[in-house]
This record gives sequence, C-alpha cells and structure tokens, in this order.
Amino acid sequence: MPHRAAPTEPSPATEQLVAQFTERVRTLGGAAWLAPGGRADVRRRIVEAVRELTGDRSSEAGVPHVVAWATDELGSLDLPGLLAELGTEYVPWRPNAESLAVARARLREASATSVLGVTTCAWAVAETGTLALYATAGTGRLPSLLPPAHLCLLRPGQIVQGVPEGLRLLSAYAAEHGGLPSTVNLVSGPSRSADIEGDISIGVHGPGRLGVVIGDW
Repeated sequence: MPHRAAPTEPSPATEQLVAQFTERVRTLGGAAWLAPGGRADVRRRIVEAVRELTGDRSSEAGVPHVVAWATDELGSLDLPGLLAELGTEYVPWRPNAESLAVARARLREASATSVLGVTTCAWAVAETGTLALYATAGTGRLPSLLPPAHLCLLRPGQIVQGVPEGLRLLSAYAAEHGGLPSTVNLVSGPSRSADIEGDISIGVHGPGRLGVVIGDW
C-alpha cells in the first residue's frame, strides 16, 4: 500500500493548536504523544502508547487482542505487525467481511473483550481537547466505547480551534456524502460518570484510559 508524502513543516498556527490540544487532553486525564518525525515516529509512539494504555498483562491467560478500524489510512501503519511485536493480536473492524448480522455480533464481542481500541478521528478541538469520531460502515462506534482503553491517531492539520469550526467540517461532510454519519461521538478525555452526590467514577460508561498520538504518516 502506498504511503502518504512526507509531512511538511507545520505552521506556527498549527503548532499552537497542537500545543493547546495536548495540554487540554492531559488536563482531562488523557495521555498524548507527539510524533513530528513522520510515519516511523508515529509507529514508535504507538508502541509507547499501547504499552502505557494496556498496562501489565503478565497475569492474563491467552494473547490479549486489540480491535482497530481497518481503514486505508491506518493500513499504511502496518498495525498487525506492530501489535504482534507487542504480544497482542490485531482484530480488524471490518463489518462487510460477512453477513451483516454475523459481522455485528462478532465485532461487538471482539470490542467487548479487547484490551484496547484504535481509531482515527474526523477532527479535534483544541479548546476542549475533544475528538470527533464519525460512525460509518467501516468506522464503527464500539472500538472507541467498549474496550477499557482507547487510542486515537490524529494528524496535526485535523485540529481546529473551537467546536463551531468542527461543526462546519461536519456540514461539509454531509454536503459531500449526501447526509450525516449515523453517529458523531465527541470524546473529551476518559469516560466520567457522576452519581447524584457528584462522586466521579472513571471508566463506567466507556474507556477509563484515553491516549492520542499526534503526527503525520
């Protein structure tokens, strides 16, 4: 599969958005890795991120698996080989590989039992540290919702200043594709839930750990 062209030097405005977004993600309890050196650097940061987000699995039986969107964009990073080196098994989110009902059940089970879900996103908001994920036929919701940890790969040029700019991108998507995605997930840090007294619990209704690798590949 052909690789994208080598990344160009980011503009000062882009660098500022990256810095603002990174700071906000970390403030929210997430982790962020910067990979300015292109594809090889992104792959190195993915290794660091997977190790940190999945923790010590020495007491687990069997080989832990990671569910990831099987898009052309992620395909250029050779995630199967990279994950195999880390002692994990790659499970592709590929819902059209078989009958729809069977595929949905299989992928739901894979997502629920994975140690990590890997996705990209459509855009991200610097002010709020938010990731916008579109659910389409090839990019389902569950890899970012069911595993205990979520890793998102983000290009610097996808970061906008505020939510209004992101919504304009969503409007442009709808115009180009003849409609909106089935779902737009806005992810701001690890999952947080509060009871009536305001006590916060992490990871009850979604991943308790969130990581973002920022770079071009």
